[in-house]
Amino acid sequence: MDSGQPLAISDFSADERAAAVARENLGLGPAVIIPLGPVGRVRGVLTAGRHPGARPLSPEAVDMIATFAAQAGLGLELAEHRKDAERVAVFADRDRIARQLHDLVIQRLFATGMSLQAATGMMPEGPATSRVGQAVDALDETIKDIRSSIFMLQTHAASEVKVGLRAQIMAVTDEITPGLGFPASLRLDGGLDTAVNDQIADDMLIALREALSNAARHAQSSRVDVTVSARDELTLVVQDNGLGIGETSRRSGLANLRHRAEALGGHLKLDRPEGGGTRLEWRVPLSAPA
Repeated sequence: MDSGQPLAISDFSADERAAAVARENLGLGPAVIIPLGPVGRVRGVLTAGRHPGARPLSPEAVDMIATFAAQAGLGLELAEHRKDAERVAVFADRDRIARQLHDLVIQRLFATGMSLQAATGMMPEGPATSRVGQAVDALDETIKDIRSSIFMLQTHAASEVKVGLRAQIMAVTDEITPGLGFPASLRLDGGLDTAVNDQIADDMLIALREALSNAARHAQSSRVDVTVSARDELTLVVQDNGLGIGETSRRSGLANLRHRAEALGGHLKLDRPEGGGTRLEWRVPLSAPA
């Protein structure tokens, strides 16, 4: 594997360089081991031999085995390249779908919701106004669901290239900045790129997106502080200086975040600090099952 060169062994079953399970189960005496692939890109080895006590393989037999191994190595390399090409095609398709959802569907839904909200201002109070308000709320929920789907499409593609959690957190905050009207204050601490498994990271990023989206839509704040820490627990804290939690605020998104936290052995805490605004704390242990 290291040298990329063939190796001849006089008694494979007695050679301690071979794994014990191979010595016991292959039952070989004279053997040759041929690398599958060129030097530096060996993907495995081909082992061929005779029963213990038999004569060593002839040079002609070794040449034939080496030719077969070269063809097998080439086949493995082509299969790997084909798999990479298919993966790139899948990622490109996911990216296209995500862009279409974001640039077309969400913008149209958002524009429709704004038009309905404007229409309610010209309508007298009554059942019709209430129904339009419910329709606007349903559009908001649909937009959040689509954004979550976009996020999952992008996250699954990104996970193949192992984009760090720190970079993903910064990407989410950058995405919400236009809605806030200002950049959120961001503090990152601990082993975010090494100690957090994919499921916990995905759920935390969804919680971050929900908290920032709520601040952008409802808080009317001038400052949002985001703290993410990975110690014994992964802790997300998002605090703004806006209007605080309204009694009639819709809580379906928050209920979803609470369910995600509890499923991982953690919890969600939402309160109103003494200075006003809203403080969301989403916390799960890093020993939570993947």
